[in-house]
Amino acid sequence: MKTWKCIRRVTAFVLGFTLLYMILELHFNPGQRPGNRIQEKKGEQFQTLQAKVSNFQLLNSVSSSVMVRSNNLSDYIRSVFCNKDTAPLNISSPKLIPNGEEIAGKDVIVLVISSPVHSELREAIRRTWANSSVAGVAVIFVLGLHWDIYWNTVLTSEHERYGDILQLFTPDTYRNLPEKILLGFHWVMDSVPRIKYVVKSDDDVYLHLPSVFSVVRNVSVDVIVGAYNPQSIVSRNIKDEWGVSKDVYLPDYFPPYVSGGSYLMSAQVTRRIFTSVSRCRRLHIEDVFITGVLAVTAGLGHLPHPGFSFWGTPKAQPCDMKAGRVNSVNMGVKQIYKLHNGLLNLDLKNEKNNHVCKLK
Repeated sequence: MKTWKCIRRVTAFVLGFTLLYMILELHFNPGQRPGNRIQEKKGEQFQTLQAKVSNFQLLNSVSSSVMVRSNNLSDYIRSVFCNKDTAPLNISSPKLIPNGEEIAGKDVIVLVISSPVHSELREAIRRTWANSSVAGVAVIFVLGLHWDIYWNTVLTSEHERYGDILQLFTPDTYRNLPEKILLGFHWVMDSVPRIKYVVKSDDDVYLHLPSVFSVVRNVSVDVIVGAYNPQSIVSRNIKDEWGVSKDVYLPDYFPPYVSGGSYLMSAQVTRRIFTSVSRCRRLHIEDVFITGVLAVTAGLGHLPHPGFSFWGTPKAQPCDMKAGRVNSVNMGVKQIYKLHNGLLNLDLKNEKNNHVCKLK
C-alpha cells in the first residue's frame, strides 16, 4: 500500500509540474502556441489558394510598402547585381537543329525545355497538344548535353524521326537551366528572325495552343505574360535546389517575375532579355533570373494572366482549358494524355449540346 501511495504522489507531482511548465511556456513564448503553428499551416494553404486568384486581384493585393520594396530591389539589381560585365554565354553551333519546315512561316514558336531522359514526356506532347490543328505555331524541344553518351544517342535517333529537337553544346543540369534557355532564345533570334512571339514551356506542362493565340492578340512589346509573383521570399537554405545565399543575392525578396512553367513574350522582348544577360551575374533559378532580374535590367514589365498556372495551381480540367486556361503544370505522361482525351470528348459533347465552359 505504501508503494502505491508513493507512486500516486510521484505521478501527481510530475503531472502538476508539467502543467505548470506548459502554462509558463505559453505565457512567456506566445510564438510557440499551437494556434501559431495552425496559422503557419494556413499561410502555406493561402500560397496555394493564391494561385487561383485573377490578375486584377493579385495586382490590387500589392500594398504600397511592397511597391517601395520592389523599387529598392530594382535599384539593387541595376546598381549592384548587374553593374558590370560578366563572363559571356558560350555560344556555338547547336549539335542538333530543327528541320526548316518545322518553323517556316510560323508566327509563334514554343520552346519546350526538356531533359534528355524525358523521352516519354516529349512523345506525349507530340501526340497531344503539339499535334494541334492550330496553324502558325512551331513546337521545338530544347535540350543540352547529357553526361551519359547513351542519352545523346537516343536524342539523335529521336531527332532523325521527328526533326523537332534543338540540342545545345551546354551541360543539361538544373543549375545550368538559365543558360540553356538563353541559348535557346539566341537560336530563335539568329535562325528564326521573322518569328513574332516566343513561348517558353517545360516538358511536364500541357499547353493549350488556342488559348495561347488568344493571349497573343493582346500582348504588347514591353511585357512578359504569365503567372505573376510580385513578392517571393528568398530561401536561404543552400541545400535546397532553390536556395540562394546572401553572398549571391542580398535582398530578402526576389524581384517580380512570372512562374517558369510557361510564359509568353514578343520576339522584341526575347531579344532585349538576351542582350541584358551580359551585364548580370548568374542566378540559377531560371524564372527569377530571366523574367525577374533580366526583365528589370531590360526595363520590361509583366502582364499577369489568370490562365497561366503557378506551381501549386490545381491540375486543369478539360472545361478549364476551353474557358481560357493556358496551361497546366507538373503533369505526368498519363495526366497529359488524360487531359487531352478529355478535351477531345468535350469537343464531341459541345457539337451535340452546345455546352459552354466557364473559367473557374
